[in-house]
Amino acid sequence: EAEQIELDTFEEVVGKGLKVAYQGKMILMGSTTFTNSTAQNHTAVYISVDGKESGYFEFKNKYRTGLNNVIEKLKNYQLSVLSGDNDGELSALKLIFSKGTNFIFNQLPHHKKEYIAKQEEHCMMVGDGLNDAIALQESTVGVAITNDAHQFTPASDVILDACSLLHLPNALSFAKTCISLTYLCFVVSFLYNVVGLFFAMTGQLSPIVSAILMPISSFTIIFISLVGTYFLSHKHFKERK
Repeated sequence: EAEQIELDTFEEVVGKGLKVAYQGKMILMGSTTFTNSTAQNHTAVYISVDGKESGYFEFKNKYRTGLNNVIEKLKNYQLSVLSGDNDGELSALKLIFSKGTNFIFNQLPHHKKEYIAKQEEHCMMVGDGLNDAIALQESTVGVAITNDAHQFTPASDVILDACSLLHLPNALSFAKTCISLTYLCFVVSFLYNVVGLFFAMTGQLSPIVSAILMPISSFTIIFISLVGTYFLSHKHFKERK
């Protein structure tokens, strides 16, 4: 337990750190450039008192169990890791991510947005913090990871429970298959109408029969969509318990 004290002044410098005055001393906490501290090759918050380096709080990253399997299944995608931390975890990340992954560190929120804006192809952003909000909005598809669905999450296209992150490759595969199912529905609808148009133009369909066949056509497309989606979801997520 620590004694609570009353500060003289308190200021948050966005993207850099905290500036605090206490008993005539100026205390800075944040990045190396902000505190004028000697950079260490690890994730840390640096502290300086009256312009003199005083130390740092070091943080160790703990990666989710099964992350290696997720990255392995995403090897056919061009992956990039955008991190606000330094490259202290680079060696550990290289053991997880496939060869050819782009590792970019020391990224502020607007840097992440600019990187995504430069991508010429469709880009999906997966983030778990409010500092990823503008990058999530800039991407074609933004996926926000949350440990508690009832907590505030960044604006995004998808909100994914952290426990379901391991099924992200399955979700991407499922989405691609659903596109093929949509094309199938268009083909069935087109053929149905072409055949119906032929019989109608040759006078072989009465108005009553046509009125009956049209809703049957819509029902057929809906049936194919629902049943197809149901079975495809079981196929792609059969590993999920």
